Amino acid sequence: MSKGGEKRRSSKLGWWLSFCVVYADIGTSIFYVPGILFLTIGSLATMAQVLTTGVFILIARKYVEIATRCPDGGGVVSIAHKAFPTRKMLPLLGGSLITIDYFLTSAISGVSGFAYLQSLFGFNHDLIVPMTLCALALLLVLNIVGLKESASVNAVFAATKLVVSAILVVMSTVVVSSMDGWAALFDQVLHPTMPGGQELTASALVIGYADTWLAYSGLESGAQISSAMAHPIKRTASIATWMVIAAISILSPLLTAYAIFMLSGKLQAVPAEQVQQVAESFMSALAFEVGGVVMQTLVVISASTLLIMACNTAMVGNYHVNARLVGDGYLPGLLGRRSKRFGTPVISIALSAIVPMFVVLGTRGEVSDLGDLYSFGLLGALTLSSVSIDWLHWKDKARGPKLYAGMATSLALLLAWGINIVNKPASLFFGGSLTLLFMGLGFGVQRGYFARLAERFPMFGPLLVEQTVARSDDSRVLTLTEAEDLSALYPVGTIVAVREASPSLLRAAADWANKQGERAVCVLYVEEVPGLFYPPKLGPSEEASRVLSESVRQLEARDVKGIPVWRMSHDAADSVAGAARNLKAKLVLVGVSRRSTLWKVLRGHVVRGLKKHLPDGVELRIVP
Repeated sequence: MSKGGEKRRSSKLGWWLSFCVVYADIGTSIFYVPGILFLTIGSLATMAQVLTTGVFILIARKYVEIATRCPDGGGVVSIAHKAFPTRKMLPLLGGSLITIDYFLTSAISGVSGFAYLQSLFGFNHDLIVPMTLCALALLLVLNIVGLKESASVNAVFAATKLVVSAILVVMSTVVVSSMDGWAALFDQVLHPTMPGGQELTASALVIGYADTWLAYSGLESGAQISSAMAHPIKRTASIATWMVIAAISILSPLLTAYAIFMLSGKLQAVPAEQVQQVAESFMSALAFEVGGVVMQTLVVISASTLLIMACNTAMVGNYHVNARLVGDGYLPGLLGRRSKRFGTPVISIALSAIVPMFVVLGTRGEVSDLGDLYSFGLLGALTLSSVSIDWLHWKDKARGPKLYAGMATSLALLLAWGINIVNKPASLFFGGSLTLLFMGLGFGVQRGYFARLAERFPMFGPLLVEQTVARSDDSRVLTLTEAEDLSALYPVGTIVAVREASPSLLRAAADWANKQGERAVCVLYVEEVPGLFYPPKLGPSEEASRVLSESVRQLEARDVKGIPVWRMSHDAADSVAGAARNLKAKLVLVGVSRRSTLWKVLRGHVVRGLKKHLPDGVELRIVP
């Protein structure tokens, strides 16, 4: 098999990489949820997680079905649209809720990451907020350029975190055994109290139940990456999900129990402010307690890196959800408008970073307050996803235990969401305001208000009414499959990969085609999409259409037919190599790269990638 073929075979996420991607997202909750639960419901945190595990398994299995039913990704937006095709605002509601979830994921992951670093290095706690803001600003810039996420990198960090967590569990078990503390630990779990020894109140129990669901945030990522999963998607998603279920269901309650058992007694003698700070980095304190500075360092490194990665993944997921909503006609095209230079949706990326910045400032970086805000979008998205699957089962006339268990899951989630809405006014205000804003924008787009506004203010017209999906119907641009079908009439031996309509590059392609007696040349423009998500229904950008049209015009002026082909890919080199293989080309022409060093670092070196992935027998020629 050629190198290109090997690359193509590995380009889809198998069950191991799918597990790592989802676990890298959902697994970060272990670092901040135990502390939040401890402050809310004390030592009941362990039992609460154990009791909700059953519902967690049921909703996780529903997300496997979502990934299977929506193979192009989209999560709650896609499944709500599939379940309620005539209810146009429900997919927008789902997109609004998951957007809020992503905003809070970025905020809480960033703050928690620096809280763990503070627990090890001991810098001023007040620096956590400005450091988080700087990190979000840096991620904003990197994502505008196009930060290329790698499933392999996610796999390494997720596996490292899994190993470190397992070691922490083993060391904690040894310490509890050595101090003969099993009886005390079980008594604490079975007879829980609040921090400071106070009895649990009914109100604390109810609020604690809703807060427990924070431990399972991140499930949506499994449905979002379904477009990148290896086929059959159901098998890949199912294996990955069961691995996630096993890891979270075992590690999270055990680490929570050990942390509370080891630390609660000592925390009774310290000021409330210090208790709050320790709770922000609970696993760091547990690691120091059972393994000293060495174990604490391992935990802090794995926690901070994974949390910052989760912060970025949430930003990427957020602007891809916005792109889907724009493409489906739910949000103004302005939010999906992409940079001509970088091809990334600048405005959507900016919102994905700036809103979490304001959230961090508004909460002063308090993890417990961020957790309170987090619940609204998380529980709302989980509830809508669960109800959508139940409705699909009902329409399919699938009666029986599966339907009834699903309905019970939906009721449990709805109850948790209702508790959150009633008991956390800040969460309701923040989440409700953003939801109303998104729904208002969607209503305006559906009713054509933005189009009429554009008529009154023509200078804003292209920004307000442009819909990304409209460009996908551009008859001047072909997909690779269409180009393959056309190859019987116009055989292609040469591919010229373009980022701009370079006269020297196109002249070289035309001269070579005429010399070889070829009637046509494939002009290939690769729209690079950073990250692991592919936004569905995303067509050629204005820049891609312009470059391809101008390139074809220049070739035809030299009596060579240009076949304009547009592709979307995370990796431009791999995409060009795949086109060369499918079209059976013999020569690939590229221009001298004008990409900056930063661009090459973030998005890859195309020429180097082509040399590595082009099929055997295909020549690569670089035109000055």
